[in-house]
Amino acid sequence: MVDTDLGTGKLIVDNKYDDSISSGCVALAHKVMSSGKGEKKDIEGWSAGQICLFLDTIIASEKPLPSDTVANIDHAYDLTSSTNSEVRYRWYQIGIRAEYAPVFPAAAKFVVEQGRMKFVRPLYRSMYRSEKGKALALETFKKNSTFYHSIAAKMIAKDLDL
Repeated sequence: MVDTDLGTGKLIVDNKYDDSISSGCVALAHKVMSSGKGEKKDIEGWSAGQICLFLDTIIASEKPLPSDTVANIDHAYDLTSSTNSEVRYRWYQIGIRAEYAPVFPAAAKFVVEQGRMKFVRPLYRSMYRSEKGKALALETFKKNSTFYHSIAAKMIAKDLDL
């Protein structure tokens, strides 16, 4: 018989994590959310992962950012013209939630370029629920429904009450 009760004990290795990179991303997000301003140099040299963590921190906030704050962030960091899918997806969610007008055409273009449900369904849902994006979401999907995999198209149509 094997004794499976090993009990509790001290870890063999005490892991020490360096969170200096992630804490900088989170700190900048909180600073930008409270001040409403950013500067291009804030994110110079950042990887897409760092920018995603910055954006995820903003997304996790309870209230949407005011549209003028989102405009300031976009002016400082030029996120609307990002070419990274992960960054674009997160940025568009923030912009849609804030009803930031310049994000809507970019998000509509993205859902037609990118067929992955990971990105497409949540963006369509967000646009559909927004004041400025509802008609655009419906129009974009109706024009491009054949672009998507049949399962994705069926699920998006359901999300859009079609």
